[in-house]
Amino acid sequence: MDKQISRLMDLYQNESIPADVLGERIEKLYKEKISLSEQLERLSPKKKETDFNIDGVVAILKDINVIWNYASVEQKKNIAKTLINRIVLNDDDVKIEWSFVKHN
Repeated sequence: MDKQISRLMDLYQNESIPADVLGERIEKLYKEKISLSEQLERLSPKKKETDFNIDGVVAILKDINVIWNYASVEQKKNIAKTLINRIVLNDDDVKIEWSFVKHN
């Protein structure tokens, strides 16, 4: 699906596809991706924090601008929950512990 989104972006940049059509197609692909991910999650055993797939993180972050622009508020929350393990607040200090980084 990432390749399809990339191809759509190329078509848009070459002015071969209107922005509204691009948005609709990317939203459809993104919904399919989320649906497949949810199905896979239900079928797969739960992974430990240390088993987080860094390639998955790279794929998400590569297209984060496109994904974020077309994601609903709920989808944005899910993305943030997936990437962030926890946020620690100390006075004026904010520390984000990422899910894909080992913590001591």
